[in-house]
Amino acid sequence: MGYLGTTAMPWIDYFVTDKYCLTDANQAHFTERPIVVDGSAVPLLTPKPLEERPAKQEFGLPENAVVLGCFNNIYKFTPELVEAWSRS
Repeated sequence: MGYLGTTAMPWIDYFVTDKYCLTDANQAHFTERPIVVDGSAVPLLTPKPLEERPAKQEFGLPENAVVLGCFNNIYKFTPELVEAWSRS
């Protein structure tokens, strides 16, 4: 749930999808067998706006810095990891 592509890993047998994410045209590119659910298999959240945007300096970053983030595989986020990021 959340990753919309194939893993191409032969030990992964199935993946949960819906008719919108997996079309007939791209099903041939998947190694897993689909379990198609009614509705949408993609969890969609409406983000809540921040009351006030924190300054980059609060995190020890230069004000003119560009900050990039890639938050795939959020299962990797642990309290220890967030604490280490906060110290960096």
